[in-house]
Amino acid sequence: TAVDNATLPFMGIVHGKISGVPVMICRLSFSGEMAFEVYSGAGYGALVWEALIEAGKPFGLVTYGLEALGTLRIEKGHVTGAEIDGRTTARDLHLDWMLSRKKPFIGSAMMDREGLIAPGRLELVGLISLDNQPLNGGAHIVEALDEANPHDSIGHITACCYSPALGKYIALALVKDGKARRGTRAHISDPLRNRFGPVEIVSNHFFDPDGSRMHG
Repeated sequence: TAVDNATLPFMGIVHGKISGVPVMICRLSFSGEMAFEVYSGAGYGALVWEALIEAGKPFGLVTYGLEALGTLRIEKGHVTGAEIDGRTTARDLHLDWMLSRKKPFIGSAMMDREGLIAPGRLELVGLISLDNQPLNGGAHIVEALDEANPHDSIGHITACCYSPALGKYIALALVKDGKARRGTRAHISDPLRNRFGPVEIVSNHFFDPDGSRMHG
């Protein structure tokens, strides 16, 4: 079964067989890298997995876990449940390009309500640790640091990791008027874990911002 870019472009699906087992191969990517998902009948999952692992050995194929997958998605600025928390909108996450202007969709009736387009909403941004120390999920972001009396939070970290691609500690965060703050500096205020330090507010797309790696 051909899986080249022409036959199986991003978001495409083909049907074929692996070790004689009928499978559906989807060109999808959670990580922002060129990736595929393979579906088979439940009773054939182990057989298909083992066949793929064996076929990949000459190419140095290795497995990786969810922590690595999470790091990849943070580097690309992809959102998950930590950012899609029931309070954010597509605009807050810079995904409004996905919203149709030609037809209704779930949520379209509320999209332009005053509270959902008001200034000061939390918007998705990226953070880079400027003291080269790890960041913590849930930590608050403040403009003026006051370790003795933490106050005036402008947002919080939703996901963080060490980025091998950048060689830095990075995070995704929801910050008031976040897009307008790109290129500015702020501070992490995390008194429960005694973590305070400077950060730079940047785009949520740390690595491969045009998404070219996903498209092969």
